[in-house]
Amino acid sequence: MLFITLIARFGWSVTLPFLQSNHPTDCHSSNICSFLYPAYASYKALSIHPQSDPVAGQQVERWLMYWAVVGTWTAVEAVVGWTFTW
Repeated sequence: MLFITLIARFGWSVTLPFLQSNHPTDCHSSNICSFLYPAYASYKALSIHPQSDPVAGQQVERWLMYWAVVGTWTAVEAVVGWTFTW
């Protein structure tokens, strides 16, 4: 799951640098994979009422972990980026 998260967050350029492109849609597809689909899946997991179904509770826990990792990574990336550009 972490490998898929890294691919979704950074696009194919991290794992396959020879496929790197400067096409404008590359950024959009990465944003869709890293934010829009997880937001939709999180909404669907929360709408099932996790208290009644243990599988739904696991789905909610998985998506909460995803958002915690994305939030942490974004914060660290911002601090490191600021540090190196300063």
